[in-house]
Amino acid sequence: MTGGCICGAVRYETTGKTFGVQHCHCHSCRIDNGGPVVTLAGYNADQVTFSGDAHKIYASSPGVGRAFCGTCDTPLTWEGDGGELGPIVEFYISTFDNPDVLLPTGHSFDPERFPGSTSQTACPAMKVSPNAVQCCATAWRKRAYRLRSALRLGGS
Repeated sequence: MTGGCICGAVRYETTGKTFGVQHCHCHSCRIDNGGPVVTLAGYNADQVTFSGDAHKIYASSPGVGRAFCGTCDTPLTWEGDGGELGPIVEFYISTFDNPDVLLPTGHSFDPERFPGSTSQTACPAMKVSPNAVQCCATAWRKRAYRLRSALRLGGS
């Protein structure tokens, strides 16, 4: 499977099957992405190849790196020690070119679930214009950049 950042500078390709697809509710993933939950698809590190511009890695905690594009700041991965699996790379599924084939099978860090998160069917759906979608993507990208910058500087 292939994927990359919103500006196209960083691209990646995975080979073989994922070892799992999970919704993650941990506080750290939520801050990294600016949303109430993220969904990750995990691969052994030797199943992953990056191309294009080099991705940047932020050490979010001991032994954990979070990759992002140095140009557009799109969050891309959680990287670290997978225990018995060895080094792993977990991609935010929204960065895949065709994420629809990656079906989540569970939740991780459920006790850290954001109190306001609900199932998709519990909230009414909104009609969104194409211009609004582009506007939202730009706003989220800027918000992620501000959060990442604050973390680098030791702020909150």
